[in-house]
Amino acid sequence: MKPIAAALGLSLVTMALSAPPLHDTRTHVGTAAMTSEASAQRRPRRPRIEVYPSRRLYRHCIDWYAVERRPSGAVIVPYQRCWWALRAPA
Repeated sequence: MKPIAAALGLSLVTMALSAPPLHDTRTHVGTAAMTSEASAQRRPRRPRIEVYPSRRLYRHCIDWYAVERRPSGAVIVPYQRCWWALRAPA
């Protein structure tokens, strides 16, 4: 009796494994993981400040490159500094 029960149990297991799933959970898990990952990357927008100075003012900027020492090695990094300046009278 035991060999028949073992054979019957083995055949039921193979049928269950070969049968297609009722619904594919991989697509649901994949899209949920992607949406949560994308929403984790989003940051709230800061309000944008727009400045309209008088015609006598302009934005004066200087830029340069500097070498920064990091644990991975030396890295060249861009810098910029800007300020409002008065135009010379014409």
